[in-house]
Amino acid sequence: MENKQPQLQAPGSGLPWHELVLSRHGFKLYQRVTSVQKALSLFQSETIRILSLVKPVDKKRGAIRVLIPRIYGIEDSSRYWSVFMTLEHLNIVIPEVISIIKSLVDGETSLKEVRIQDVKPREQAGMEQIKKLEENKILYERFIHSLPSLRSNCRHSHPWFGPLNPHGFHCLIGFHQMIHRRQIERILSSSTWELGE
Repeated sequence: MENKQPQLQAPGSGLPWHELVLSRHGFKLYQRVTSVQKALSLFQSETIRILSLVKPVDKKRGAIRVLIPRIYGIEDSSRYWSVFMTLEHLNIVIPEVISIIKSLVDGETSLKEVRIQDVKPREQAGMEQIKKLEENKILYERFIHSLPSLRSNCRHSHPWFGPLNPHGFHCLIGFHQMIHRRQIERILSSSTWELGE
């Protein structure tokens, strides 16, 4: 029997207000005490952990959408993804963050609005997302190492965290990988995924 589509909030609805307030305060502190290298190390370590989780996943199971309980840092509409959908989301976000950081470092401020609903994955995402994540990891590392500095007075608004400078976006991407690594762990540990339903 086919699973019913769960009734979830619309993409872009955001986080519960109390979680958003705590996240904003915690993230402000993290930016102040975190170096460029430390933030990069978090991105690298979390991406390596993600890749180790997903490489054994086969084509069929990686495409199974699983409804998980909402975890800290993801909105309701993101609870019903497959492993490959989660990877595609990361593969959308990483180049977007590179583009934003590059623009801000170059002094550009007229950037496209960041909208959560614009970085949602397709249900058809497949195994190609694993290799793409490996490529995006290298792309991001090389990009950060190529910059003489992340210092800039230019900022761009994130819908959850407000105006961020280049260092702020750099700090954010490691946390973003960590949140979705936890999501992948939940998907892989679910009974639905184990049964291949």
